[in-house]
Amino acid sequence: MSRKIVCLTDADGEIRWFEETDLNNQLAKAEMLPAGALKTMISSFVQDVRNMMDEQQNYFKATHGTPEKARLLEKCKKLEKAVREKCQHIVP
Repeated sequence: MSRKIVCLTDADGEIRWFEETDLNNQLAKAEMLPAGALKTMISSFVQDVRNMMDEQQNYFKATHGTPEKARLLEKCKKLEKAVREKCQHIVP
């Protein structure tokens, strides 16, 4: 998945660069999220939840005690943490 970078100029004329996801999260916290960005944020959230659920299914299918199962557990934890963080941005 490619990262989208947004360039903004502040009131002092300083240029600031943001990853689109980070900028949307900051705007959501300030309750200033434009409608188009909301759709992008929701789509990204749904994709993250799908990825998390797919990896959880892989984890439960993996053989107990294998290195693959341990690797999948760590990946599941990271994905779940990312989903929980996004939940905090949407509904603090």
